[in-house]
Amino acid sequence: MTEINLTITARAADELQDYLQQQGQPVRLAINPGGCSGFDIQFAGGLPQANDLVLVEGALLVDPISYSLIAGATVDFMDAIGKEGFVVNNIPNMEARCGCGKSFSLAD
Repeated sequence: MTEINLTITARAADELQDYLQQQGQPVRLAINPGGCSGFDIQFAGGLPQANDLVLVEGALLVDPISYSLIAGATVDFMDAIGKEGFVVNNIPNMEARCGCGKSFSLAD
């Protein structure tokens, strides 16, 4: 078994569990090409797929490719005016991030 190097804050874990209980499905964290900085961070409800990493007692799913781009990062929950939701912070090798925080680029 591969050691998981992804920090989930207590606040994020609570919100993930709440989502799972209310929606009946876990949250999927996906990193896709796109966004204004290179990689787009997306959180959405989803069902487990083969090879997913299943975290926070089944409340968070991350595919292996997405995980490889953010290994060592922190998943948190932000609750500020105009910015509420899950975020990924402290991404190793991150070179730049867009103003809204939804996309990032990695150093070569």
